[in-house]
Amino acid sequence: MGGGAATGGVTGGATGGTDRPYSSEAAQRLAVDDSAREDRSINIAEAAQTEEFYAGTRQSIDKAMTLPPLVYSNPEISVVERANVWERAWTCVGVTTQIAKHGDTIQRRVGTENIIITRDKKGTLRAFKNVCRHRGAVLVRKDGRYPILSCQYHRWGYSLDGRLVAAPLFTSEEEKDELKDSDMKFDPKDYECAELNEAFQGLGRKEFNKNDFPLIPVRLEVFGHLIFVNIDSSAPPLLEYLGGENKDGGLPEQIKEYLPFMSNTDPKSKDPGLISVRSKTISSKANWKLLVENFMEYYHLPSVHPSLCAVSAVDDHHRTQVAGNHTSFVTRPISKGGTPIDPHVLPHFEGLGPNNNQTAWFHCIFPNVFWFLLPHSVFTVIVSPDYKALETDAGRGVTDAVGMTIEQLDLSVSKEALDDPDAEAKIEEMWRFYFDTNDEDIDICQTVQEGIKAKGYEGGRFSFRFEETIHRFQNIYVDHMIGAPRVVPGDSEMAPGSARGISI
Repeated sequence: MGGGAATGGVTGGATGGTDRPYSSEAAQRLAVDDSAREDRSINIAEAAQTEEFYAGTRQSIDKAMTLPPLVYSNPEISVVERANVWERAWTCVGVTTQIAKHGDTIQRRVGTENIIITRDKKGTLRAFKNVCRHRGAVLVRKDGRYPILSCQYHRWGYSLDGRLVAAPLFTSEEEKDELKDSDMKFDPKDYECAELNEAFQGLGRKEFNKNDFPLIPVRLEVFGHLIFVNIDSSAPPLLEYLGGENKDGGLPEQIKEYLPFMSNTDPKSKDPGLISVRSKTISSKANWKLLVENFMEYYHLPSVHPSLCAVSAVDDHHRTQVAGNHTSFVTRPISKGGTPIDPHVLPHFEGLGPNNNQTAWFHCIFPNVFWFLLPHSVFTVIVSPDYKALETDAGRGVTDAVGMTIEQLDLSVSKEALDDPDAEAKIEEMWRFYFDTNDEDIDICQTVQEGIKAKGYEGGRFSFRFEETIHRFQNIYVDHMIGAPRVVPGDSEMAPGSARGISI
């Protein structure tokens, strides 16, 4: 899928991102010369954090080359990514409907960090490092619903807002009684060992204060139906990251008609705006960047997705790039092509104006989430490196896992859509259509993953009309890799494929 722009200040990016001294010539050689990869005097990880390594991508789109092929397959660059991209960007970890009820908890890897995301008894979403403050054991080992987060090693227990509330031999009888009578509805004695308590009750308690040992918090913010976390305490707030502080309003302004119902996913609500009807987690043998880049260009539609062209015609794609770390384009008008996602198939979301009632939005928020936002549904894809495979490969001394990705797929519709008497059959057909389209993308991306390893392949050129979004995405990637992330401006001028002049 795709469209987008590189004309709004993306080219060249920020400067001076890394203070590491490095040979410009060596970095440039490594980017384009196969033989340089065998040169042990060149440190690949260091080179991948320099402007010189990305010199071809930093050109204006009419001259630029795509990213050096090494970024899709090299394990040393993958390690740099974990620190410079995944641990500094606002990373999407799930949709709010996954964690809808009190106690719902999921675990996610973000770079090198293992993160817990949970919903406390007040309905607040929270994120913490997945580590017990006692001896460092992993706290949550599988997704589920928990009244308390209890460590399986020594039974330290934490409330869903992160407070340490139970610790064998460290909790007084008075504290236990208070907790038992509280609205947390659990008995601390259930999390302790009677034999230990009887033998050693009270030893060492005087120098211990449970308030000093809460779970380690992680920044969490929600945009629409998406949950984001950020490991970097110095990163800007999510709305600023998405361009909300820029004069064009960024992504929040662009989809303001959708946000009221996208943000309302509470299953207890009498009038939920968005209801998740299908979800699935799958794996692919393609680097996460290839899958994201594939989404944001429509150059491949006629050859890979001819059925999709019936509802999302190539000539009706327009770039709509505003400020923020994302790419944006639309299909307008959406065609009636006899597909399961045609605009008339299900009732539309309430509150959309006449333009959005005939528009499909396609956004990718850097680094790892994209959606198909139609008047009647939202199909969301969240990607992440396959960290388990990466760790397994590292132990075996092989590198294939750099090209492996986990995808979380979610299809959500409006409450009104479920009132349709044929809703279930239509939703199943819609899900199958999206799923099959995604499978077609995975299949072609896996061939790219294999092809970019060919000796002599140094990267390709961008199609100006169809791949401007990839150029923007890759330059945001470079900003992060050189240690200089920023909020990227939107289009500064009209260009072919632009939706300027179209009333949004």
